[in-house]
Amino acid sequence: MEILQKNAYAISPKLFLSTDLGFSHSTHVDNSGDAFKTETLYKYYLKIENIKEIDVDALEDYTETPIIKTFEKGQIISENFNMFTAIASDKAEANLRNIVSTYKKISVYGAGMLGYMLYAIYDDLLSDKVCCFVDDDPKDIELMGKPILKPQDMPDDIDLVIISPQSKKAYENMKEKVAGKKAIWLRDLVF
Repeated sequence: MEILQKNAYAISPKLFLSTDLGFSHSTHVDNSGDAFKTETLYKYYLKIENIKEIDVDALEDYTETPIIKTFEKGQIISENFNMFTAIASDKAEANLRNIVSTYKKISVYGAGMLGYMLYAIYDDLLSDKVCCFVDDDPKDIELMGKPILKPQDMPDDIDLVIISPQSKKAYENMKEKVAGKKAIWLRDLVF
C-alpha cells in the first residue's frame, strides 16, 4: 500500500537470489507454488571441521563471487566479530597479565584494527611494555603514541612480538619476518 501512496516501484526477481547455507536440504516454494530443494554447503564441505580455517588472502583476489565464496566471506566477518569480542574477554586479560609479568619489551605486529583494539582495550597493562607497533606497510608514523616500524627496523631488545592478523597464512608470513624473536599469535591469546 505504501508503494502506491508514494508512487514508488518494487522489484520482484524471477529467480531466488538466496540459497540455503545450512548443512541439510531445505524446501522452498517458487512463484508457481511448486516446492523445490536447494543445494547446501554440505555438498562442498563433508566435515564441518573443514570450514573452520579459511584463507583470507585467497578471497581478496576474486572478481566474481560464487555462493560458496560469499559464505566464506560471511564466515570471516563472523570470525572477526568473534575476535573483537574475544579480545575483551577475561581469558584474554588473564593471558595478557601473564605476558606482561613475563616480558619486558613487547611489540605488536599489525597496526590495523586488531592491533589497535588490543592496545586500546589493555592500554593500562600494555602502555609500559609495548614499545612499538610493527607493520609491513605503515600508513602512519605512530599509533596511540607508539611508533609504527617496519619489521627490519624493530629494536633488537624486543622480548615478545604479538602478531595480530586473522588468517593463519598471514600469521606464518609475519612470524618469518621476525624470526629469532619470541612470537605469539593474538588468536592463541584470546581463544
